[in-house]
Amino acid sequence: MVRRLLALVAVLAASFFAFAGPAAAADYTPTTVTGAVSDASPAAGHTVLFSAAGFRASSPVAISISGRHVADVTADAKGAVSASVNAPSTSGTYVLAATGVAADGSPRTVAVTIRVLGAQAASVVPAAGTSALPRTGTEVATQLWIGGGLLAFGAGLVALTIVRRRDLSTVAA
Repeated sequence: MVRRLLALVAVLAASFFAFAGPAAAADYTPTTVTGAVSDASPAAGHTVLFSAAGFRASSPVAISISGRHVADVTADAKGAVSASVNAPSTSGTYVLAATGVAADGSPRTVAVTIRVLGAQAASVVPAAGTSALPRTGTEVATQLWIGGGLLAFGAGLVALTIVRRRDLSTVAA
């Protein structure tokens, strides 16, 4: 009875780890469907490329930073716009917004928040092509190896139990 319980626990533990692998987190890269900036944490006064989509083709779109108008652009044939804007000269959190007409004729505003860094804080911004986000999760392969090993161990225990029962029933007969 104890062996049966151990075999069951081993199989359950192996299946627990085997199915935990696919839930492991991969590198996280945030995506924005309709609005994006080239740098979400620019230094004060630096240029940021702001992009937005979903506007009526060839329609005018106004670009603003926290309510202050900074540029007028025209949407392309796909309804996308982009504009190079200078970040404010003082550090703080600002909202870049593109306001115009959506493809269906309704008003449309696409906004992205940026955090402007002061001159000293700008030096800690990660280099281009790197991420400031922490890496979370683990490698899936490691969990799969552990899960597979535990599953094999549990299968071995079950096979051993079957063989021992056959031996005991042969001796008893």
